[in-house]
Amino acid sequence: MLRNRKRGATLIEILISLLLITIGMLGLFATLSSVTYGSSTSNRMAQAQLRAQSIVEAVRLAPDAVLACLATATDATTWAACETTCLSSQNADMGGSSYSPSATSSPCVFTIGTMVNIPGPKPLAVTGANPGQTVDRSNQPYALVFDGTRLGRDTFVTRTGAGGRVYNVQVSVGWNDSGSTNVTAGAAGAHAVTLRSGVFR
Repeated sequence: MLRNRKRGATLIEILISLLLITIGMLGLFATLSSVTYGSSTSNRMAQAQLRAQSIVEAVRLAPDAVLACLATATDATTWAACETTCLSSQNADMGGSSYSPSATSSPCVFTIGTMVNIPGPKPLAVTGANPGQTVDRSNQPYALVFDGTRLGRDTFVTRTGAGGRVYNVQVSVGWNDSGSTNVTAGAAGAHAVTLRSGVFR
């Protein structure tokens, strides 16, 4: 009569099984990490594009005097002076002192810094005053990219064409993975979204 002998798993077989499971889990974690980073980058690209698009539309709607101001500025980060000109122009168009425009008037916002005046959802990590549209919901700051080259990722408005009636508009909004506002070309962790348009007057 044969005996029914039951054989259990050996220690070696258990260790090999654990090793295979561990390798599979490491691969899964690497994939999840990559997906999370890609999702975060995609969201930041969309946020930067929204801000760049807002500035491009403001430039396209700007009166002639404001366009001339933007085109003569040597540094796009100084466009705040052109915002003052834009607000004054709005004031004149609306009948003078009875109309009191503010920096929240979106047709006069040409820099990310001024977007602090445009209300937005308060970031989760921020308490107190709302920082406006200078940051997104995750508290990631954005900045206007200016490197002075008037190429690539630079932000500028130039006047061209016969009679100077065409304005080339390029707006570049960037962010840095480190959370800083260092978005210059070549900076570690810096990314940008660049939009181009033209205005004919």
